[in-house]
Amino acid sequence: MIQSSRQARAAALLPAMAWYGVIWRFSSQTAAVSGNLSDRLLYRLMELWSPAFATATEPIRAAAVELLSFFERKAAHMFLYFVLALLVCFATRFFTRRMRGRMGLAVLACGLLAGLDEYHQTLVPGRSGELRDVLVDLCGAAIALGFLALPDLARWGRRSFGVPLPALVPAAVCCPELDGTDEVLLQGVVDLYAVKDGAVTVVDFKTDRVTEASLPEKLDYYRPQLAAYSRALADILGKPIVRRVLYFFHTGQAVEVG
Repeated sequence: MIQSSRQARAAALLPAMAWYGVIWRFSSQTAAVSGNLSDRLLYRLMELWSPAFATATEPIRAAAVELLSFFERKAAHMFLYFVLALLVCFATRFFTRRMRGRMGLAVLACGLLAGLDEYHQTLVPGRSGELRDVLVDLCGAAIALGFLALPDLARWGRRSFGVPLPALVPAAVCCPELDGTDEVLLQGVVDLYAVKDGAVTVVDFKTDRVTEASLPEKLDYYRPQLAAYSRALADILGKPIVRRVLYFFHTGQAVEVG
């Protein structure tokens, strides 16, 4: 069982290692070979995508390729490390199941491998190593990891922003003058909540035009609504509400409501 687990881990690393081998091979090309390859590729792409390029004179075509080759090379860097980050994340699933841990390992691995690759290029005739290229590589890796994080971000957003109600709450929470034994169906949307150390902070956004003089009146007006939202959210989450906050966009002021 242990042996098969080790074999699975080793096999999971193979795609990332093979892809880094491709990167290493590209970096092993001399400046002349690498430049010729990228220019020929750019010529082909421009001829396919731009009728104006295809009909232009050779000096104009050469100038356009020279101008665009910088961006082509940086895009190639980003693409190579975009794929590498995905493959590293795939490989590290055997080492940790937490996505944050896998993403952290992917960033660390891509950073180290990008630095090693740039050092390797200093040993190749006509090539040089650039810190800027390491940062470009990491940008490609970051984009890949951003895509991987989207499902978690979406789930977090659905949990933390715009939480829809309905929920049944005691009538007295919404309207103190009503009988406390009755319940009302509360409908609305909790704008934002945050959980820290098992306790919840509820934030409700308001667009009212408020002044220092009218602020106490607004707080009294919205206090029952915020109390009802807090009661419903506490029942939904099973966690205590420790803070209730009204945020007024007009003044940019966050006011805690007791």
